[in-house]
Amino acid sequence: MALVLNLVCTLIYQGRAALGKSLSVDIQGLRSIRYHEAMEEEVPNLDIAKTYLERILDKRIHPKTMCPSEAARALSKGELETSHVTEWRELMQPLRRLVFEMRDSGEVEVLQKGLVLPSDQTVEETTGPIRLRRAR
Repeated sequence: MALVLNLVCTLIYQGRAALGKSLSVDIQGLRSIRYHEAMEEEVPNLDIAKTYLERILDKRIHPKTMCPSEAARALSKGELETSHVTEWRELMQPLRRLVFEMRDSGEVEVLQKGLVLPSDQTVEETTGPIRLRRAR
């Protein structure tokens, strides 16, 4: 019976996690299963930040590089609000994902310590500062 209850809890948890919800279970007899809606976070709008990123890249002649934070820091307070964030640091992780998407489409090269990252290296596998430049 306990094995069946564990399996049911696991399936419920996985289904809720896939929906972006968390599950709180009182295992003692499974008297209560409470669902908590995960805080709905507004996804940052990267349109303005991407425009700044493109402008900065256009001004840098190969092999000159830039840090993605240069684009994030360029946003005004109003542009940050339009992007659904309160400070530039909140844009950094989404901006890093965007940079890797641009790399995958052949627009830019992503570097660490002066070396171009392998094309199969993902953003999740990459820790530490990155720089980018237009691909040739």
